[in-house]
Amino acid sequence: MLRLGIASPAVTGLLYGCFCAVRPLLMLTDHISLFLEPAFDCEVLEGRCRSELQISYMIVIPILMIRLMMSLGVWQAKRHGSHYNRGAPE
Repeated sequence: MLRLGIASPAVTGLLYGCFCAVRPLLMLTDHISLFLEPAFDCEVLEGRCRSELQISYMIVIPILMIRLMMSLGVWQAKRHGSHYNRGAPE
């Protein structure tokens, strides 16, 4: 929820009208809800925000972590291997 007031009530009304025109496009899903309350009598900008996070595919996270650890391990092994091979005669 957002409460908005500009010095000029006409500008406040114009911004509120633009918001009302764009709001249906922003809220095509049930996961987003936006509210704007115009304040025609004072200059104000205040609001609240609430957010929720849901991860539907929990198995993906451990798999990505394992792949990251393996790739770092391979990188470390390559780095250490090239370090030991620097002094080797050719």
